[in-house]
Amino acid sequence: MVVQYLRVVVVIVTLPVLLATLFDTSTGGAATSAAAGASDWVYVVLVAPGGLLLGHLLRLPAPAVVGALLAGTLLMLAPPFEASVTPPLVQSAALLAIGLQSGSGFNRRTLADLRGLLPIALVTSVLLVALCALVAVPFAAWTGVSGLDGYLATSPGGLPVVLAASLDSGGDAALVSVTQIVRLLAVLLVMPIVLSIARRWRPGS
Repeated sequence: MVVQYLRVVVVIVTLPVLLATLFDTSTGGAATSAAAGASDWVYVVLVAPGGLLLGHLLRLPAPAVVGALLAGTLLMLAPPFEASVTPPLVQSAALLAIGLQSGSGFNRRTLADLRGLLPIALVTSVLLVALCALVAVPFAAWTGVSGLDGYLATSPGGLPVVLAASLDSGGDAALVSVTQIVRLLAVLLVMPIVLSIARRWRPGS
C-alpha cells in the first residue's frame, strides 16, 4: 500500500509540471462556465449517493468514482437529464475533496514505512510513469486525442486526480475515465493469474 501511495504521489507531483510545460491548458474550464439549472442539481443529488451504492453493490474498483460514472451515464439516458452537467460549485468541491484525500494518505506512519523502501520504490515509480508517458504518444495519435488526454488516459494510477486534471483543463474526461477503468478491471482480472504463478515459483513450495 505504501508503494502504491508513492506511485500516486509521483503522478500527482509531476502532473502540474507537465501541464505547465508540455501541454496547452489555456482553454481549461470552458465547460464549467455555464450556470447550472435545476435539473443539473437534481442530477447530482441522484448520482452521488446512487453511484456510491451501485459501486459497492457491484464491488467495483474505486466504487465511489466508478459507481458515480456508471450511475451518471445511465441517468443521462433519461430525457430529463440527457443534457445535464455538473454544477461548477460541485466540481470545485469535488476537486478540493480529491486533494484532501490524496494528501491524507501520507502521515507519519506511512513516511516511516517508506524510509527503507524509498530509493527503489521511487525509482520504479518514476520509470513506470515515464513508460506510460511513452505509451501515451502512440495512444494519442491512434485515437486522435490531444497529448494531454493521452497522458492522463495512460497514467498509472491516481484515477480521481487525472479525472480532475482532465476536467479542469477542458479535456476529454470521458475517454480518460473509460481508459482508466479498463486498466483497473484488467489489473483485477490478471491479478489472480499472477498470484497463482507467484505461489508456484515461491522458493520451497
